[in-house]
Amino acid sequence: MDNNMPKIKFSDFLGAQLKEFRMQYKKKAVDVAKYMDKSPAYISKLEKGQIQQIEKKELVKMANFITGVEDGYIIFCEKIAQNIDADELEKEIWYLNFDLMERQLPITEAVIKLIKENMANLNVSPTELANYINENEDLGKDFFAEHDINPETVDKNVWLPYREADSAEVRRSFIYINYDEKRIEDFIEGKIDKCEYMFPYVMLYHLLKIYYKLNGDVHNDKMIDTCKQETEEILLSNKFYSISVQYSMRKKMETEEEYQNALSKFDLENKGLISRFLNEINFLSNYDVKYTNERLEKIVDNFEGDPSFALGFMSLPLFKLKDLSSTRKREFLKEINENIKRYCEMTQEVDIEKY
Repeated sequence: MDNNMPKIKFSDFLGAQLKEFRMQYKKKAVDVAKYMDKSPAYISKLEKGQIQQIEKKELVKMANFITGVEDGYIIFCEKIAQNIDADELEKEIWYLNFDLMERQLPITEAVIKLIKENMANLNVSPTELANYINENEDLGKDFFAEHDINPETVDKNVWLPYREADSAEVRRSFIYINYDEKRIEDFIEGKIDKCEYMFPYVMLYHLLKIYYKLNGDVHNDKMIDTCKQETEEILLSNKFYSISVQYSMRKKMETEEEYQNALSKFDLENKGLISRFLNEINFLSNYDVKYTNERLEKIVDNFEGDPSFALGFMSLPLFKLKDLSSTRKREFLKEINENIKRYCEMTQEVDIEKY
């Protein structure tokens, strides 16, 4: 059914964020409209929150065009996460998909060991675990019939909206999970180095349900709530968490030191590297603030234009050239600028051919 295709509900807030995002990247609404094959009035209404929902693929296409990069939608979601209250995040289905299904997290050995040991203790094979997960037991036998949803055609592994039959106002979300046994095998064998938050969450959650059932408990709402809470807490104790959980965790921590101790080694390393980077920038600022500001402005433009490409360029091993003379370094930078101009001309040629 078309009603079950991935859609994003557009609120006033989300529309305003899209407009701010577009203006940040200096894209005109008329250009976005032309690219999307829409009228300028459509984009205007969208940014005012006057269009209730759009297909996710349209927002992905729009964000990618605005940024000029393939991961523009991810950039858009990350920027919104910085501007919205943590409690409100969980009510936004588009954000659930970004935070739980799209955002890739590094997998620690501790999380792999956790899943592997639980499977061994319960004598559950990857095939058995995949089959149990794919039953989607929590949705219940009558869920799809009650909400006129075809389980054969509904999108898998994506949060989707639905409304209760007795309330047109209360908007809820559901997810139909389908994981392959091969992916579970690759996970416990350490062949995957990053994944979405929901993958280990779903595996651990279902292993906990198996454990409680073996101990005589019945599958009901109480078991579901207990297993959900325990799964989140166990993953958090192993320093594997979503952005929403991280925000919630920070609110509960009484001191910054307590929060720092709860962070994963990847987040701590990230904060340390950012701090080192800022120290170098501060040193240059103290030495020549005017020159540093000019260069920083260009760096910011580069990151806003294409963050992945900009980071890739900045991470080139320039330190190997530290012993070059100043003259040689200027020649090197001149050659890079000439190459940029040359590739810009190549891009323009491609655009002309495209039209």
